[in-house]
Amino acid sequence: MLYFSFLSKHLYPLYESLRGRKTHLYYREYLANQHKTPDEIAAIQLQKLKALLHHCQLHVPYYQKSWRELGFDPASVQSVADLNQLPLLTKSLVRQHYDELIASNFRGKNITKTTGGSTGEPFRFEHDRENYDRRQGVAWRGYGWAGYELGDKSLYYWGGAIGRVAKKAALKDKLYNMMLGRNVLNVFYMDKDNIHRFVDEIFSFKPHGIVGYTSPLFEVAQYILEKNIKVPSLGWIISAAEPLYESQREIIEQAFATKVFNTYGCREFTLIGAECSHQQGLHLNTDHLVVEVTDDFGQGTQGIGNMTITDLHNYGMPLIRFVNGDLGKLKQTSCSCDLPFPLLESVEGRKLDKIVTREGKIIPGEFFPRLFREMREVERYQVVQEHLDRIEINIVALPGLDSAAMEHSIQSAVKAVVGQELSVFFHYVDAIALTASGKHRVTISKLDVAS
Repeated sequence: MLYFSFLSKHLYPLYESLRGRKTHLYYREYLANQHKTPDEIAAIQLQKLKALLHHCQLHVPYYQKSWRELGFDPASVQSVADLNQLPLLTKSLVRQHYDELIASNFRGKNITKTTGGSTGEPFRFEHDRENYDRRQGVAWRGYGWAGYELGDKSLYYWGGAIGRVAKKAALKDKLYNMMLGRNVLNVFYMDKDNIHRFVDEIFSFKPHGIVGYTSPLFEVAQYILEKNIKVPSLGWIISAAEPLYESQREIIEQAFATKVFNTYGCREFTLIGAECSHQQGLHLNTDHLVVEVTDDFGQGTQGIGNMTITDLHNYGMPLIRFVNGDLGKLKQTSCSCDLPFPLLESVEGRKLDKIVTREGKIIPGEFFPRLFREMREVERYQVVQEHLDRIEINIVALPGLDSAAMEHSIQSAVKAVVGQELSVFFHYVDAIALTASGKHRVTISKLDVAS
């Protein structure tokens, strides 16, 4: 508590001011919002939405043109439900109209991000500096619902860099993590021979809690139970980046004797929702986003539908009614806690199979999206494993792809993680078939291996 107070009030604000950031201010704003009423949050959301739409009308060519053709006037919006007058924004549309979606008064000032995407299509987008700071603030608040406090000693089972990292960048990350009380372990290099180190670090680092990708958390939990290890007590475990199934939650909680809290987010928006201590669903950050569940025509549905999201603070490249490729379902009842935010009942369709080797080494589901996210000449990809000693990668290439360089990069990255245990074969195809549910899975494992 003492370090939390010092970090929150003095150290982090000083660091932020030196970097020209305002994350700590936005964090406090979001913390204050969680004590408001649902009606007050709805009013804040509507006010922010109106301001964003007005900005788009003035500065974003794509919306200026499309809204004029629709006859849509942002000034006529009286409720968030009025968004259903607007069409959905897909990744394909963003690619086609990328430059037109950048606000004229933010051009050249934005932060550019790229993601491999859970749908297997590398995707590029932009957001402004304030949005970057706000995302971090709202994420800390969501983690706080699990019990996390800024400055808590936190062990991260997270995806790190693949290959060599410049010394300056590595030192910068290390100092930043030290200030925030974080110890980050790169799960891309976890295998059966070193998994004990991920457990040993709990004893040596003595964290208050653990934040991790779901699959590595599950693998470590299974190892703990198999070896009958009694780990030090933790305050919380936060699962992120991959779906958390109830069967996995049970195993993780059994191994660590600690509650596991689920979160939901994506790279385009960072944290979308998170569980509170009552764990009755994922509270949606509706003072930062508009989250809808819609059918394919953009109309709201009470059943399972498209996760359709509007970031209320991305003025640099506004993504309005953006379909991120996930399927979800809103909960029609409220949580028994005091938080004023509505609930997401479930998220469907984010299936990333893990890749395994004969010797038990594992490539987590997030590995390939991270690897492909900078390869802009790859339109779509899919990794298929039918044998323990090989994987097949299907590639839909765009003009200009240097296939030899790409293959060498991927071969090297896979070798760095699993050594010589996997052969990688590439196939260049015109299209990749969707699943029966209309999704495109990044990785497909056809092995009869226990999950």
